[in-house]
Amino acid sequence: MKNTLVTLLILALCHSLGAIDQKPEQPLDLSQERANGTIFTQPGIIGYRNGQWVGTDHLFNLTNQIGVSVEVVTPPNVTLTISKDEIIEETMKILSQGGLAPHRITGGASSPLPFFHFLIMVFPLQNGYLGSVSGRLFEAVDVDRIKLAQGIIWQAITWEKQTLIISSKEEFALQLKKYVDEITQAFVDRYKHFEGMGGQNK
Repeated sequence: MKNTLVTLLILALCHSLGAIDQKPEQPLDLSQERANGTIFTQPGIIGYRNGQWVGTDHLFNLTNQIGVSVEVVTPPNVTLTISKDEIIEETMKILSQGGLAPHRITGGASSPLPFFHFLIMVFPLQNGYLGSVSGRLFEAVDVDRIKLAQGIIWQAITWEKQTLIISSKEEFALQLKKYVDEITQAFVDRYKHFEGMGGQNK
């Protein structure tokens, strides 16, 4: 999240200085960035091939029972025309159409994992908004370096896709919905890909 916040601040500064006036035609896909040519820097599995560490996401055997959570972070002076509940409903609709069984996360003693989570951060600009949209899957994982007590679960991001939005205030809600849809659909497409490989999704 620290790197995302730094990127937002840099872009916001560019806007405040008048360096950027219009939103890009395509979102900036941060999930395609790599620190260098020898490591894979996204959630997933990795292996050493042809002199470098390569990797990919891996949704094989993922259950279709997925919780949905949305977190929207804005300064106090920003009021969006699209609500968190609307984003949750839109996400659940696309997941359902893709063959998953999404549900809202509620309280209770049972684990919420796995769940699909949107983290949306919005920063005001002179003529619009700058937004960071991250869609990620949280699952329970085992970490070799520590043995957890019974009832304690280590959760981690196992799939992620990110986008930056630069838009006018009038169009921001439509742009946000568009990229929420695209990220959710990208997750559905990967789910179906691994389901087609014979996974025991249930």
